[in-house]
Amino acid sequence: MARLGLHIGTKKTGSTLIQALLAQNRDRLSSTGWSYPDFLQKRNHAEFALIFQPRITETHRHYGLTSAAKITARRRELDGQLSKLVTSRSKWIITSEYFSSRLITDVQVAEAVGFLRNHFDEIEVVVALRRQEFVLPSVFSQKVKTGFPSVWSKEFCGKQRTAIDCEQLVERWARVVGRDSISALPYLEAKKADPGWLIGRFAEASGIPIDESWTTPPRSDANRSLSAEEKTPVAVPEMDASRAVALMVAMSEPAGPIAWGQPGGRPLAEMRTGLRSRIRARRKSAVAG
Repeated sequence: MARLGLHIGTKKTGSTLIQALLAQNRDRLSSTGWSYPDFLQKRNHAEFALIFQPRITETHRHYGLTSAAKITARRRELDGQLSKLVTSRSKWIITSEYFSSRLITDVQVAEAVGFLRNHFDEIEVVVALRRQEFVLPSVFSQKVKTGFPSVWSKEFCGKQRTAIDCEQLVERWARVVGRDSISALPYLEAKKADPGWLIGRFAEASGIPIDESWTTPPRSDANRSLSAEEKTPVAVPEMDASRAVALMVAMSEPAGPIAWGQPGGRPLAEMRTGLRSRIRARRKSAVAG
């Protein structure tokens, strides 16, 4: 029975680290019966998601997917590769945060999963979730580093609503693969500096036998946060959790909060309630003044 572990991100939850770990230990992975395909990109299997996102974006162009015809041709090519390489005893891991950030409708998810089900009898989805008040500043920081205008605004937050709605994301995938086929793991701020903790949680969720013999990749500079010195020249405002949540409150009905508690933090719903109270108090004070 062919088995697939499908890691779908989400963004800013250590996906780059996990992909680097799997790529760097591909031989060790193979010795345990698992395959980490390298016939696409060496690490991020983005094209498996992009070929099911109908709107062509700059990311599609980066991968040479510049038209509907090229996307169709790439689907056929990938289908042929899977037919050639996957056997009844195969165990594969495919990973890309684009599965969660680009496939935003049930139809898109169903098409991607249906394509993979043509080759795999069992699909287990692994998704890492991070509290939204930490995701927004992290996404913004990454965009600034790649040339995005450094304006921290309500409009920016509004465009991220679908991407940070964790409840909607999990439900969307559950409707397609079934709730029992999804493993969700929390990305905790208190643990983000500890790659071993994240790798251990991923191993538990995916069933991949990662042990101390594996080589841990060096921390990538690509996804680090901006330093204070780097923020200042581009006039990036302070991107702390309170500011992120305040903007989410201003969006009227923010995306569904993550329910778990976390060291050093409060549930997002509590933070929103407290911020609303302070905002109302400030408005009253301003009127009275």
